[in-house]
Amino acid sequence: MEVLFLGTGTSQGVPMIGCECGVCCSSDMHDWRTRASVALRLARGQTILIDTTPELRIQAIGTNLARVDAVLYTHAHADHVMGADDLRSFNQLQGGVIPCYGTQ
Repeated sequence: MEVLFLGTGTSQGVPMIGCECGVCCSSDMHDWRTRASVALRLARGQTILIDTTPELRIQAIGTNLARVDAVLYTHAHADHVMGADDLRSFNQLQGGVIPCYGTQ
């Protein structure tokens, strides 16, 4: 199994709008982080996506993520679910439904 960190930033991403701290003002691209999401690539070729951040499209393009077989939602905050619309691209590529799981 491969664990691919798509984003490791805060709920607002880094840099945050209007923040003047050393990290947010840094010119080091390692300090630019999208919202938290993970892709698990299983040995059988399946990919499980954990959360769909608002930057999902950018994260997928940047990591060559071209397949999602299932989505696991950790919780229903905007920074974890607002990229759900970007799942349409995976639906179209794969020609089918992508099951999504989470608690009520």
